[in-house]
Amino acid sequence: MTLIVLGILIALKVDNWNQRQVLKRHETQVLKQLLNHAQADYSFFSSKSDFFDNQEHLYQELLRLCNHTLPDSLLMRKQLNVFNLFGKATIQSNIVNSNFITYDIISNQQLKKQLLDYKRQYEAVKISYDLFNSKTTLYTDPILVQNYADVLKINEDTSWSDLEPFCQYPNIEGISYLLSTTASFAQQQTKTLLDLNNELTQELEQVLETKK
Repeated sequence: MTLIVLGILIALKVDNWNQRQVLKRHETQVLKQLLNHAQADYSFFSSKSDFFDNQEHLYQELLRLCNHTLPDSLLMRKQLNVFNLFGKATIQSNIVNSNFITYDIISNQQLKKQLLDYKRQYEAVKISYDLFNSKTTLYTDPILVQNYADVLKINEDTSWSDLEPFCQYPNIEGISYLLSTTASFAQQQTKTLLDLNNELTQELEQVLETKK
């Protein structure tokens, strides 16, 4: 009887050990997937940071054009495609869009906290993008419609001086300032997310190192 009980206990221990190994392998797979997602997110949001930096700059220049403070050296420079000026932003996150339920398997509490912080900041970024897109649609779509003939003439050789007809639109200076500041806000939110992404990536790499 004693041998039978001992055999059962050993079998249970082996079974528990096997289950722990399966969970560890699953956790490692999830961590590796998260690292890949974090790297993809960094590339995506870096491009968005550049986009909003460009939008902020372009609307500042449009403001200077319309209030006649743009230097002649910039006025004739061929640099602009108007659809870049009035562009809108898309948003996605491989980390946030993946199944957060699987993150329950992660044993590192610091890493879990960083994931939640990242998700919260992503929501803030999404709000800032939605705000920028809605303001751009509200204020620039009518400008494009009113100046449709001028829009058709614009190409890669367009200079700021070619955009002077846009300055005739009512309150164009106020619109330019609003969209410049909205773009700046979206870029700030994006930079914060990129900082969190860096911290998350470092933590993932360290945790994965301990799993080897």
